[in-house]
This record gives sequence, structure tokens and C-alpha cells, in this order.
Amino acid sequence: DEGLKDTIVIDPQWMIDALKSLITDHRFIEQNPTVTKEWYAFNNKGKLTHELI
Repeated sequence: DEGLKDTIVIDPQWMIDALKSLITDHRFIEQNPTVTKEWYAFNNKGKLTHELI
């Protein structure tokens, strides 16, 4: 993205924590039916929704 090319992450741990919330074991997703559809869309198509975050 053109607007992000000059962005600096001052707190890398924040970025790591944010990204690790997206990397989730499939078993835990199946236990939460409210995000199952969104997780499959993210995992298969790369579509990230606000509900998943």
C-alpha cells in the first residue's frame, strides 16, 4: 500500500501480538461458531473481516 511504505512500527511487540491473534489453531476456531465463517474466508481467500479481529 502506497500509504504504508513510510510507516515505522515503534512497538514491535504490539505488532507481534496483533498478528499472533490471527494465527489460530483450527480446533479453537471450530469451538467458536461466531467466527468460523470469517476464519475460513481469511484462511482460504485472505479476506480479513472486523469480526475476526
